[in-house]
Amino acid sequence: MSTAASVASEEHNETILQQMRHSSLFLRDIWQDAINRTKLSTAIDATAGRGSDTISLGQFVGNEGVVHAFDIQEAALDETKSRYEEASQHEAMGTLHLYKKSHEDFSVLGLEDGSVACVVYNLGWYPGRGADRSIITKVSSTIASLKSAEALVAVGGVISVMAYVGHKWGKEEEEACIEWTQSLCRQEWNVFVIKYPNRKAAPSLIVCEKS
Repeated sequence: MSTAASVASEEHNETILQQMRHSSLFLRDIWQDAINRTKLSTAIDATAGRGSDTISLGQFVGNEGVVHAFDIQEAALDETKSRYEEASQHEAMGTLHLYKKSHEDFSVLGLEDGSVACVVYNLGWYPGRGADRSIITKVSSTIASLKSAEALVAVGGVISVMAYVGHKWGKEEEEACIEWTQSLCRQEWNVFVIKYPNRKAAPSLIVCEKS
């Protein structure tokens, strides 16, 4: 790769990262608003990963709240636990429950319908150091999980999905998630999607608010 091409590639990657950061900040405002609006203190991180979303949810629900976090990889749960414990030393945060299993079915939580303020997804692979990037979220389990989340979310609560299209099955998963939103009753759900049409590798943000 030429120097010019290398610089262009680095600039492109930085642009994607900036878009991800902006979307993440925007998302956090949405989660906090949902928690305040529903007056509920239970949230679910369906894809724990490195724990960044889990930590934000823990901060928003406060010390009387609960965050349930799922991941199928032990390394992801270990990192999430470590980072969460570190963050909780500096501010009041909710009780964290970790589950080494697929997010496909939330019945293991034993939660009542309408008892959750937020269910959040960060699709793709675990971005930890040395992680196996062949392990990714799958369309079938993601859609099953989203359907499971529908009833759990309270009126005023949200389901959010950050869909990364940069891997082999990413585009298919993004399209499946958008197709799922089209099945939601328009009298009960408000849905919006943020995409970057001129940045093919940029993630899409899908937000579904229960009304």
